[in-house]
Amino acid sequence: MALPLNRPSLRRKDFDLVLDAMVHDRLVAGEMTAQLTKEILRSWKLAQGELLCSVNEAAARLLKGMNLQSGARVALSALAPQYWHVALLRRGLVPVVQDVEKEIPVLGQSAAFGLKSAGLQAVILDCALGYIPDIPGFEELGIPIILDISQALGGEYRGRSLAHFGSAVLSAFGIETLMAGAGGCFWGLRDATPESLGDSEDCAWERLPDLTAALIFSQWKDLADFVDKKREHLRFLKQKVSLPYFVPEVTGACVPIHPWLTVVVESGAKDVMNYTRKKLITVDWAFRGRTESSNSSTTHDFPCARYFQSHALLFPLYANMSRSELDLLSKVLASLP
Repeated sequence: MALPLNRPSLRRKDFDLVLDAMVHDRLVAGEMTAQLTKEILRSWKLAQGELLCSVNEAAARLLKGMNLQSGARVALSALAPQYWHVALLRRGLVPVVQDVEKEIPVLGQSAAFGLKSAGLQAVILDCALGYIPDIPGFEELGIPIILDISQALGGEYRGRSLAHFGSAVLSAFGIETLMAGAGGCFWGLRDATPESLGDSEDCAWERLPDLTAALIFSQWKDLADFVDKKREHLRFLKQKVSLPYFVPEVTGACVPIHPWLTVVVESGAKDVMNYTRKKLITVDWAFRGRTESSNSSTTHDFPCARYFQSHALLFPLYANMSRSELDLLSKVLASLP
């Protein structure tokens, strides 16, 4: 059986909490959802937020909560998740797409400098593949920052949780995130809005059910352990990557956490994928043909984004990898064609 690209790190105690929710008929949004929401708001120092089933709905409601008027210009990366493009257009906002850095697939200093006279009302900083954007550079623009930490949950910047930055924070809890892959999404604002957001307060089906919240909450308590294990595995595997392939590195005050091991392949990407398939390891493109990732037309005019789209591959990296799985993956990484 092939080693999958994504695998939830489930434990017995996670099932116990979910079973308890089932036994007590807490299936729709209720006590557990409210408890988890309260914990996230406290931990991330946010004034307002909620847990929803859909990341598309969460992104749209976050934008509504920021009170951005129709026609407002909002900057985002050419590799930003597709749900941001959908949410912006749904709200009548204008996406101002920018290229990513050469070294890592997120917005950096060059984009921040180029946007100084762009008449922006906000900027979306997504942490693609766990990499952290140039937060200080965008803070200098003096506009609200929307920070999407879906792929960087547990990351740190300047010794603080990444979730403590930005005017608004969004984090999805799908299969491609750090924890269980239970689904759902949280959005929150640093400052509460006086305006009523409507919709999900009146539609219980839009809010995350207790059953899903129970699984996320169980793993939330041990987030630090998940982070430590993934970083330990990453340190081990990075040493095994054979030249000319390489893993994009970050410098400075960032302490990232990655949902996968990202390997940049200068040429022969298809040969690498065929090789790993024969070795029973699932590998996929980082930004091509993946659920809710940006489409090729978005990156057409942006050389750095186009480079990552054509050369970045994802290898499995999850917290509960066994020694035999790590050994297998390390041998494959050391012998890539």
